[in-house]
Amino acid sequence: MRALLGEDLWLSSGRADATVVLRGDVDDPVLDVQGALRGGSLAGIPDVNALFLLRYAHGALEAAGEVDLGGQGVVQLRGQ
Repeated sequence: MRALLGEDLWLSSGRADATVVLRGDVDDPVLDVQGALRGGSLAGIPDVNALFLLRYAHGALEAAGEVDLGGQGVVQLRGQ
Protein backbone atom coordinates (compact mmCIF):
# COMPACT_ATOMS: atom_id res chain seq x y z
CA MET A 1 0.00 0.00 0.00
CA ARG A 2 2.88 2.35 0.73
CA ALA A 3 3.95 2.04 -2.93
CA LEU A 4 0.53 3.36 -3.99
CA LEU A 5 -0.13 5.93 -1.25
CA GLY A 6 3.38 7.16 -0.36
CA GLU A 7 5.13 7.75 2.95
CA ASP A 8 2.13 9.46 4.59
CA LEU A 9 0.35 6.13 5.02
CA TRP A 10 -1.22 5.95 8.53
CA LEU A 11 -0.80 2.16 8.62
CA SER A 12 2.75 1.27 9.70
CA SER A 13 2.54 -2.54 10.02
CA GLY A 14 0.20 -5.51 9.73
CA ARG A 15 -1.26 -7.71 7.04
CA ALA A 16 -3.94 -6.28 4.75
CA ASP A 17 -5.98 -8.21 2.19
CA ALA A 18 -8.75 -7.07 -0.11
CA THR A 19 -10.96 -8.51 -2.83
CA VAL A 20 -12.64 -6.46 -5.54
CA VAL A 21 -15.49 -7.93 -7.59
CA LEU A 22 -17.27 -6.17 -10.44
CA ARG A 23 -20.31 -7.97 -11.83
CA GLY A 24 -23.71 -7.50 -13.39
CA ASP A 25 -25.08 -5.62 -16.36
CA VAL A 26 -22.88 -2.90 -17.83
CA ASP A 27 -25.75 -0.41 -17.40
CA ASP A 28 -26.18 -1.27 -13.70
CA PRO A 29 -23.02 -2.91 -12.33
CA VAL A 30 -22.44 -4.10 -8.78
CA LEU A 31 -19.05 -3.38 -7.22
CA ASP A 32 -18.04 -5.22 -4.03
CA VAL A 33 -14.85 -4.42 -2.10
CA GLN A 34 -14.18 -6.63 0.90
CA GLY A 35 -11.08 -6.52 3.07
CA ALA A 36 -9.34 -7.17 6.34
CA LEU A 37 -6.41 -5.94 8.39
CA ARG A 38 -4.74 -8.19 10.93
CA GLY A 39 -2.13 -7.26 13.53
CA GLY A 40 -1.79 -3.72 12.28
CA SER A 41 -0.34 -0.63 13.84
CA LEU A 42 -2.60 2.28 13.00
CA ALA A 43 -1.65 5.86 13.89
CA GLY A 44 0.44 4.57 16.81
CA ILE A 45 -2.18 2.10 18.11
CA PRO A 46 -0.79 -1.47 18.11
CA ASP A 47 -2.62 -4.75 17.42
CA VAL A 48 -5.41 -3.30 15.27
CA ASN A 49 -7.71 -5.73 13.41
CA ALA A 50 -10.43 -4.73 10.98
CA LEU A 51 -13.00 -6.10 8.52
CA PHE A 52 -14.94 -4.10 5.95
CA LEU A 53 -17.36 -4.47 3.06
CA LEU A 54 -18.26 -1.75 0.58
CA ARG A 55 -20.93 -2.31 -2.07
CA TYR A 56 -22.01 0.02 -4.83
CA ALA A 57 -25.22 -1.19 -6.46
CA HIS A 58 -28.18 0.50 -8.16
CA GLY A 59 -26.73 3.97 -7.56
CA ALA A 60 -26.28 3.51 -3.79
CA LEU A 61 -23.21 2.89 -1.65
CA GLU A 62 -23.45 0.55 1.34
CA ALA A 63 -20.70 0.18 3.94
CA ALA A 64 -20.19 -2.17 6.86
CA GLY A 65 -17.13 -2.64 8.98
CA GLU A 66 -15.59 -3.19 12.36
CA VAL A 67 -12.24 -2.02 13.73
CA ASP A 68 -10.82 -3.56 16.91
CA LEU A 69 -8.39 -1.03 18.33
CA GLY A 70 -6.24 -3.53 20.20
CA GLY A 71 -8.01 -3.44 23.55
CA GLN A 72 -8.76 0.29 23.35
CA GLY A 73 -12.23 -0.19 21.96
CA VAL A 74 -14.19 -1.28 18.92
CA VAL A 75 -15.56 0.97 16.19
CA GLN A 76 -18.44 -0.30 14.04
CA LEU A 77 -19.68 1.27 10.84
CA ARG A 78 -22.89 0.48 8.99
CA GLY A 79 -24.68 2.72 6.58
CA GLN A 80 -26.01 3.51 3.18
